[in-house]
Order: sequence, then C-alpha cells, then structure tokens
Amino acid sequence: MKTPSFEEIVKKLILTDAGEYVKTITDQGLMETFWGLCKKYFSYNADGNIADPSIENLAMSFVVTYVVATLQMTLLKNLSPYIVKMRNTAVVFVRNIMDNVSCRSANDESLLL
Repeated sequence: MKTPSFEEIVKKLILTDAGEYVKTITDQGLMETFWGLCKKYFSYNADGNIADPSIENLAMSFVVTYVVATLQMTLLKNLSPYIVKMRNTAVVFVRNIMDNVSCRSANDESLLL
C-alpha cells in the first residue's frame, strides 16, 4: 500500500466533499498540524491574514495564485491575502489537477467510442 504524499491528501480534500475528512482530522486533533503543513509546503496563510482557514479558501488561494502568475496580472489589493508566497508550487499544483482532470475526461470519452 502506497502512503499518499501531503500534496495528494490536499488534492483529495479539494476535489471531493471534504467535510467528512475535515471532521476526522479535527476529531483526531490534527487540524492545527494540517494548517501548519499547508503553510510549510504551500506557504498558505504564511502571514496569518486569513482568520479562519478552510479547504475552500485553500483551493481559492491556489486558483487566485495560478491566475495571477500565469496571466501576469496586477493584483487587486483585496485578493492579496489569497496569494500564496510559493507561487510556483501553487501553479504546479493547479496545473497537475487540471491535467489529471483533462486526461480523465479524454479517457472517459475514448471509452464511449
């Protein structure tokens, strides 16, 4: 059995209904550790600007960072708390999700032919 990486765990939480998983993490007293790992691996909420971190907010941070980085946009001030400092990590993370979803859709379509 393969042990999932932290990135794979975060991806699972973002792509599924995370409620059950978050409840388990919370019940085990690991939520603070989880957010600490998000800070370490993704620099999520590195400045402590986000009072109540959430999976939805984490996903939004990745997407906002991805859009700003790939389109080289000027950032609106109200979005600055959602930009992770490790921009390349966020871009790669979002790109991997998009590629995996695209591959899955393409494979599903080829099965129908």
